[in-house]
Amino acid sequence: MTNSPPEEPGAVRRVLVLSHTGRSAARDVTTSFCKALTEHDIVVRLLADEAADLGIESSSYDPAIELVEGDTDLAADCELAVVVGGDGSILRAAEVTWGSGTPVLGVNLGHIGFLAEAESSEVDNIVERIIDRSYTVEVSGKRFDVRVLGDAIAAPLGGNGSAPAAAKPRRAERKGAGGAGGGGDTLASPLQGNVFKVLVEQGAEVEEGALICIIEAMKMENEITAHKAGKVAELPISEGAAVSVGATLAVITASD
Repeated sequence: MTNSPPEEPGAVRRVLVLSHTGRSAARDVTTSFCKALTEHDIVVRLLADEAADLGIESSSYDPAIELVEGDTDLAADCELAVVVGGDGSILRAAEVTWGSGTPVLGVNLGHIGFLAEAESSEVDNIVERIIDRSYTVEVSGKRFDVRVLGDAIAAPLGGNGSAPAAAKPRRAERKGAGGAGGGGDTLASPLQGNVFKVLVEQGAEVEEGALICIIEAMKMENEITAHKAGKVAELPISEGAAVSVGATLAVITASD
């Protein structure tokens, strides 16, 4: 791998990092990305609520991590969006980045992921590639090694040095395809498919947003997360079983 060309004086590089913070593995990998990228003078942008879930203090990093309050223009002036999670997280990232044209790099967490292009064990190699702006892209089934030249056009920052804030969307909108329907204590399936993986046990205590199971539908992995915090009182699903839309995946009640 060759060295990167010299940076323009005052040039600022930014990378958007999105994470499925309901999974401990995602939290660990995301924190590693933030540390490694900022150590190479690359500004990391995070959603403020995800930073809170990760326990990240912006000022603890140099350069300081940019925190934003909503999805609007989230990827503006970022050269890349790194997504740590499954296919549901990657689809959500594609939705919030499409207007900016920012490329999305999905980092898989060990489950079957059809959209991810990198593994969580490759953090060091991924960071090296980002620093060098050296990527492998696939076009019509053929792979090409490419080098990206030039910088993203920087958008003006707010008075406190943070990225421009936008109206904070409702949590359901941010969770996107990762959540599931239901009312009260019942977590209902939002789609028809087969249970690929069950990630909790009956009786377990879970936080809102914690990964409950993965449903495979149309060759795509769909992460189903807890709609509330509490105790998994009922878990009437098993790996390999078929589920229909509206079927009960779990019943989560208030903790004792």
